[in-house]
Amino acid sequence: GKAAGRARPANQLAALVSKKEAGNPLFLRIACEYLRVAGRFEQLTEQIRGLPTAVEPLLGAFLSFVESCQGPQLTTNVLSVLWTTSSAGGGIRETDLLAITGVPAQQLLGLLQLMGQLLYCDPIEGTVDFAHPALARVVFARYIKTA
Repeated sequence: GKAAGRARPANQLAALVSKKEAGNPLFLRIACEYLRVAGRFEQLTEQIRGLPTAVEPLLGAFLSFVESCQGPQLTTNVLSVLWTTSSAGGGIRETDLLAITGVPAQQLLGLLQLMGQLLYCDPIEGTVDFAHPALARVVFARYIKTA
């Protein structure tokens, strides 16, 4: 009934703030972004409980979800180019990202939207970059170092 419905958000919040790095605003931001795109209302409490407890493993889970939606090859190509340009400083213009990766514009847009606030998109310059150094580290470990 209604009492059970009110208890659910409290249980979900308790499950989220019990995570090891829940005191880190970056962890909470990534967790919320992940749940925004991957969360299913009916399973939200279980999904929160199943979240990794630290930033970098959580980013890895987020990238696994992105790969499942956009395909591992497209995700690898785009994020590898982003990593290269990010490490050089300043990110990359979306038009250059399209040209270098050869990814259709619709697919690139889908990936960028899915990544949400994990990327910094400058509307004036038209550039894309990682919003957090932690994402650059995870992308390096996942896509660059293993290549």
